[in-house]
Amino acid sequence: MPKYVYRQGAHIKGVDPSTACEELSRIHDKHDGLTNQDVLDESRPEEAPLHPVFEWDDSLAAEEWRKKQAGDVVRAVHVVRPEGHTEPVFIHVKICDAYLKQEVVAKSPDLMKDALNASYKRLREAEQSLARLRMIAKGENRSSTEKALEHVKKGIESLPSSS
Repeated sequence: MPKYVYRQGAHIKGVDPSTACEELSRIHDKHDGLTNQDVLDESRPEEAPLHPVFEWDDSLAAEEWRKKQAGDVVRAVHVVRPEGHTEPVFIHVKICDAYLKQEVVAKSPDLMKDALNASYKRLREAEQSLARLRMIAKGENRSSTEKALEHVKKGIESLPSSS
């Protein structure tokens, strides 16, 4: 029997990964796929295996949703540079657990290191995702997946390793 774990950094409480996978597989088979709405609807009954994962207090859940929306706004605002490309105005810095203006991050070696480490981690996650896709891809999809994987690996090599 396979062993299941939550990805690093996931904050899933109240349900072990094997139970979550079993229930998500059941929902998947029932609905011929998984949507967030299907998972939520199937988890509403108190006896549902995934029920403990969700915040059912509407006032708390609403506040958490608004925090998510606030983050969406912060991440969505980009500046258009004279060359025509866009860049985010704010960068998330883990050591501060906050978004800071680009120029603030650029002026601080510690903040820049933290931002580079976050980019390195995202590239590693992209590498893992592409490697998984390469395993199942065929024909033209396999070729384009391998090419993308090569580019990601070059990006990883060009950044200092995470520390």
